[in-house]
Amino acid sequence: MRGSWVVWALALGCSDPIVVGPVADLGADEAGEVSADAGGGEDGGPDAGSGDAGRPDAAVDGGGMDLGDAATPRVCGLTIGLSCTSNGECDDRCFCTGPERCRGGFCIAGPSPCRVEFACTSRTCDEATAECGPLTTDDAACDDGNSCNGPETCDLALGCVDGTPLSCSDGDACTSDACDPDTGECLHVPRDRDADGCPDVRCVPASAPGCFDCDDSDPDVNSDATEDCSNFADDDCDGLADVFDPDCA
Repeated sequence: MRGSWVVWALALGCSDPIVVGPVADLGADEAGEVSADAGGGEDGGPDAGSGDAGRPDAAVDGGGMDLGDAATPRVCGLTIGLSCTSNGECDDRCFCTGPERCRGGFCIAGPSPCRVEFACTSRTCDEATAECGPLTTDDAACDDGNSCNGPETCDLALGCVDGTPLSCSDGDACTSDACDPDTGECLHVPRDRDADGCPDVRCVPASAPGCFDCDDSDPDVNSDATEDCSNFADDDCDGLADVFDPDCA
């Protein structure tokens, strides 16, 4: 028989077989053979000597999942997780899923035929043509979130490449220059090397509003500090040290 399954229904009291499948494949002679087989024995039952008791070939052969022939639409990844004894039982006949393998009695996915070396590169896979598309890059995958060190880019041969850091120098010795990593904005604030909150008096006149610093290397010295009358220094930046300072009288 070509392309047809014969299911015997004698147990249901039928004298003729039920044919499941494309009957167009049966020729006149074969159709007659089917009818003759129904009464093959002297008792009118099926031919007991056939060896398969009238079952379809697939039932006799057994084996793994039936993936159909080459004309059957494929379902890629269908075999993953199924039990197996060999790599061949895991093959889903798909190009893009790579060669599936049998490991520990179960089918696992194989490596992609279109795998890439860097996380910022990618390529598509066309199952219809069994081909990999060209490599493409994604600069966004390289972004480290710091706007001050320049925009990172993706290179096909190198992967992520660092950008050129921003230069925020304004050439002014009286300012401390910095960059805001969130915005990439340059910031220029009055120089305050000892971080006491009071800018260097050489950059900010003593007459300017707010405090000033006459010793920008010592955070305990500035115009807002209290004079220490025991260290022979001008702690409050009033130009007078200890015994000469009215604060120590």
